[in-house]
Amino acid sequence: MSVGFRFAALASLALLTACGEEEQQVAEPIRPVLSVMAEKQWPEEAQFTGTVEPRYTTDLGFQVLGRMISRSVNVGDEVKQGQQIALLDPASLEFAVRVAEASLSAAKAQLSNAEGAEKRLQALAKTGVSSKASLDTAEQSRKTAEANVASSEADLEKAKEQLGFTRLTATYDGVVTATDASVGQVVSAGQTIVSIARLDARDAVVDVPEALISQLQGKVFEAFLQTVKGPAVKAEIREIAPQATSATRTRRVRMTLENPPPNFRLGSLVTVRSSDARDEVISLPLTSLFEEEGKTYVWRVDEASMTVEKAAVTVGRKTDVAFVVQDGVVPGQRIVTAGVHSLKPGQKVHLGGEPAL
Repeated sequence: MSVGFRFAALASLALLTACGEEEQQVAEPIRPVLSVMAEKQWPEEAQFTGTVEPRYTTDLGFQVLGRMISRSVNVGDEVKQGQQIALLDPASLEFAVRVAEASLSAAKAQLSNAEGAEKRLQALAKTGVSSKASLDTAEQSRKTAEANVASSEADLEKAKEQLGFTRLTATYDGVVTATDASVGQVVSAGQTIVSIARLDARDAVVDVPEALISQLQGKVFEAFLQTVKGPAVKAEIREIAPQATSATRTRRVRMTLENPPPNFRLGSLVTVRSSDARDEVISLPLTSLFEEEGKTYVWRVDEASMTVEKAAVTVGRKTDVAFVVQDGVVPGQRIVTAGVHSLKPGQKVHLGGEPAL
C-alpha cells in the first residue's frame, strides 16, 4: 500500500470522527408545548354558566295603522304601568271622530222628526182623520230612526276607541328590552314597536350538554353572580328544551330564581351550581392523558428547569373533552395538554409557542 493512499485514509477517518463529535455536540431542540395549571374546580356536571333573563316578555304594538310621531323610551329604560311609550299621528282618526259625531247628530234629528210625526198622526187617529196604515208607517219610521241613532252612537264609540289606539302605553311595570320601529315610520296594526320584560319574575338560563340532562332531574341549584360577590339565590328547574341545538348539542334549561336581589339584573352572568355538590376536583383536558404499559400518565412541567417528567395518575370521571384526576396531580402543577406523545423524560420545553432565539 502506498504512502499517499495511507495518508488519504487517515485523513478521511479523522474527518468522520470530527463529524461524529460535532453531531454529539448539537443541542437537543427545545419543544414548544401548550399547558394548563392544575387547580380545583367544581365538576362539570355540577356547575353551569348562563345569564339572567326575564320569564315574561311582551311585544307591544299599535292596534291601528298610522305614522309614528313619537317614541319616548329606549332599550334599558324602566317603565311604569300606563306610561306612554309611543304615539301615532291622530289627524285621520280625529277626522273620523268628527264624521261620526256629525252622523250621530243627523240621526238624532231624524229621530226627533219621526217622533213628532208619529205623535201628530196619533192625535189625528183619535179623531178619525188619519188612517191606521199612516200611523203604522210613522211608527216604523220612528223605530228606524232610533236604530240609526244607536248605530251612529256605536260608530262614534268605535271612532273614539280607534283614536285612543294612537297612544301606546305599558301594560305593566318593566324594562324595555328591544325597539323595532323609529319615529316617522308608517307602522301596521300589530307590528312590534317595543318589547318590555317584567322585572318581578327572572330566570337563570343555561345551556347544558345533552349527556348531562339526565343528571339534573330532582336537583336544587344555587345561582351566583360572576361579577359581584354575594349570597347565592335558590334556583329550580322550570323548563328544559325538548331538543338539543344541532351546532353545540346542548339543551337550554330555564331555572326559576327565588326572590333574586336587585343586583341580579337582566343580562347578568351567573354561575349555577348544584346545591349538593360540595367537593371540588381537578379536571384536565383529555389531550393531556397518555398510556404506557397499561398505566395512565401526564407530563408535568418543572418550571425551574423547564423540563418535563412523567406523572402517573388515577383517572376518575371522563367525558369527551376532559377527565377528573383522582390522584397523581396536585393544585399548582403545570400539565402539558398537547403533543404528549412526542415528549420524553427530561426534555426541555418552552411554554406557549416557539422559543425565543
